[in-house]
Amino acid sequence: MDSALKDMAVVMKQLDRSEEAIEAISSFRGLCSKQSQESLDNVLIDLYKVQITYFKLFFSIFSDYSLDLIGMQVV
Repeated sequence: MDSALKDMAVVMKQLDRSEEAIEAISSFRGLCSKQSQESLDNVLIDLYKVQITYFKLFFSIFSDYSLDLIGMQVV
C-alpha cells in the first residue's frame, strides 16, 4: 500500500493532478507505517510546491488582467 500510494501520487503529479494526489495521500497516509509516512510527507511537500507555483502563476495572470480591465498599467 505504501509504495503504491507514493507511486500513484508521483504519476498524478506528472498528469497535472497534484490537488487530487494531495487528497489521496492525506486520506490514506494514516494507514501506512511511520517510515512510509515520512516518505509520503516529502511527496506532499513537493506537491504543495507545485500547487503554490500554480497559485502564484494564476494570481500573477489574474492581477495583470484585472489591472488591464480597469485601465491601469502593470509596472
